[in-house]
Amino acid sequence: MSEISTDILISCNDENRRGGIKDVYVINKDDIASFTASTDDHSYTAVVLADTDAVWYEVEGELETKLYSSEGSRENGSISYETSLEIFSPRMEKVKAAVINSYVQSCGLVVVFVTYNKETNENKAFVLGWDEIMEKDAHVDAIANEVLEAELQGQNGYTVTFAGKQAQLLREFVGTIQTNGGSISLGA
Repeated sequence: MSEISTDILISCNDENRRGGIKDVYVINKDDIASFTASTDDHSYTAVVLADTDAVWYEVEGELETKLYSSEGSRENGSISYETSLEIFSPRMEKVKAAVINSYVQSCGLVVVFVTYNKETNENKAFVLGWDEIMEKDAHVDAIANEVLEAELQGQNGYTVTFAGKQAQLLREFVGTIQTNGGSISLGA
């Protein structure tokens, strides 16, 4: 059992919160060796990849079409969270379809998503698909839906959903990830 040792207080900064997901990065769960959990708060401060060729890949989606949600439950003394991250990627075409299909066929993914919420110069980022209880077993799986509406100005694209189950709330990520485009610092 965890001891309660601090308050949750709402500051003026909390009242000026900002929603929205800016960037999403994905990697196969087996490409991660470990995350380093902070001893001070509920965050990760580093990620160790399984080999030097492993990198995170960006998944772009249209503005205001990326959504994260979770639902917690408590049964038989255990807590778990059903998690879901949705991204809409416009325009159905063969290159996107091939990449999305690789997500769907993977044996589990880990995602870092970056919000528009800033406390300093860097946006807050969160890890989805890994926690300190389940580790890589908390991975997410991808599923894709396609839409091509009848109207000329209708929707045309893919909704990719990364869904899974975790034993803990998301941890904020404050560190650096290596993407196929280079190193990126996240968090504050």
